[in-house]
Amino acid sequence: MVEGADQPGAEAVSSASWIVRRTVTNRALVHGLQQELDAGEAEAIALAVEIDDALLLMDERLGRDTARHFGIRYTGVMGILIKAKHKGYVQAIQPLLDALRDLAGFHISEALYRRVLQDEGEI
Repeated sequence: MVEGADQPGAEAVSSASWIVRRTVTNRALVHGLQQELDAGEAEAIALAVEIDDALLLMDERLGRDTARHFGIRYTGVMGILIKAKHKGYVQAIQPLLDALRDLAGFHISEALYRRVLQDEGEI
């Protein structure tokens, strides 16, 4: 939130009552993870190690591989969007995926994009 304070949605995230901020206690693990991951990914994984039954939101392949190594459950933005559609929070994920790619610069391979939309009956 510090670097993205001026981004759309930043205020909503920072003031959301359901978001709980926690501090990682195992700084040595964070430091070790930062040898391969960026600071945010390293802290998120280290915190997930400390929390029972955590579900980590991670899209980067190396971060997901690291989470798997630690036995951490994880999902990505696309997984969240699929779940939101199945629960009726959104009607379609294609416009959301398009906005992520076009407006936010989110990388989604064309093969994955098409497969998800086919699986969800949107193409």
